[in-house]
Amino acid sequence: MTFADPLAPRPGTAAGRLPGLDVLRGIAALCVLGLHLQSINVDHPKIFGKGYLAVDLFFMLSGYVMARTYEPRLARGLSPIAFLFQRYRRLWPVMAIGGVLGLPKLWLDSGDPALFAIAAGFNLLLLPNPAKGVAFPLNIPAWSIFFELTANLVHGLLLWRLGGRWLLALATLTFALALWVGRSHGTFDVGAHSEDYFAGLPRVLLSYVIGMALWRWWRDNPPVPVPTFFAFAAMPLLFASAWLVGIEDWRLDLGFVAIACPLLIAGALRFGADERPGGAAAMLGALSFPLYAVHMPVLQGMRLLGFGSVGGGFAALIAGAMVTWGTEALGRWRRQRRSLAA
Repeated sequence: MTFADPLAPRPGTAAGRLPGLDVLRGIAALCVLGLHLQSINVDHPKIFGKGYLAVDLFFMLSGYVMARTYEPRLARGLSPIAFLFQRYRRLWPVMAIGGVLGLPKLWLDSGDPALFAIAAGFNLLLLPNPAKGVAFPLNIPAWSIFFELTANLVHGLLLWRLGGRWLLALATLTFALALWVGRSHGTFDVGAHSEDYFAGLPRVLLSYVIGMALWRWWRDNPPVPVPTFFAFAAMPLLFASAWLVGIEDWRLDLGFVAIACPLLIAGALRFGADERPGGAAAMLGALSFPLYAVHMPVLQGMRLLGFGSVGGGFAALIAGAMVTWGTEALGRWRRQRRSLAA
């Protein structure tokens, strides 16, 4: 008798969007906004001090969705380079807008035209700054996009081919590396700073590989009956509770990634698939990436202009909404042109 490997790659194409994951992305983006509001405005209460963990949820969602969407295409012959190019083409335009918004502050901070040109040139291409200093001074959250693209490349070259045993072995290895990161740095808030930049890679891979494994195991039907309300409310409540109690232990970070994030995804997958295309879930999902891409340079610019956390937060939300509207309008225009050409 033979037994099927539940985590082995299987053919087939997943259908339709997952509106619950759109909601999770939107909530995660708002938590990151709250984190950076606090970091830029030092007098702001540190309610979302653990908000950096929302980025780990982003990585896990990426691993889940990339396995769901692209592994069947890779099995049918999509090359790893073509996969990476599709991801880069998807992420770069919006990140470039955030980079352009960050140019004035980078100019003020660099104090040297050559250093400014080097940092701006590399960062606008979503590459780390080779000069001394922060890896992505132009737009700090771009560090996570670089590592996500790195995970996408490894996925296309190798990970999609791995069977269940090898995938679990890799998850175990990345867990051990993330454990070392937590113990060494005392936090999972690594990757964005020059002194801990490369520690961000095992952090990213742990969440990404878990996301892949969840897709292969669940196929959008998680066996864990997590209430949808819990999935949507737990993250901000957990961050606020950690602030109230004063918990900063890195073991909470690891537990959030290894236990809470899969439960959040399980609950979000229960959210009705009959959500209409223009509904609140879709709007929140559409806003999530533009908001993530532009909020930090907007907050920094508003701070330079003398605005506090309220003004900066509203400006970031407005900028994210404008970029969302612009990119969706451009997408509709391109689809209309293709349909007319056909």
